[in-house]
Amino acid sequence: MATCKDYRNKRTEEVLRYSTNGSLQGELKLDDGRLISAEQRKKVFACVKDISLYTGYEAEYIRDLLQF
Repeated sequence: MATCKDYRNKRTEEVLRYSTNGSLQGELKLDDGRLISAEQRKKVFACVKDISLYTGYEAEYIRDLLQF
């Protein structure tokens, strides 16, 4: 009968087989239901700030204007 330790050792061997020089690399993506990424959101707010500074209007007004 296989024990938990045997299973863990087998899984460790499988993971190490796919490692590069003993280190693992991976990517994890979580779907939070948003339509744009966090990076895109940062860029939108930066653009709103730039437009606000250029035009003299408040950033909140520019944001509301662009959302329409």
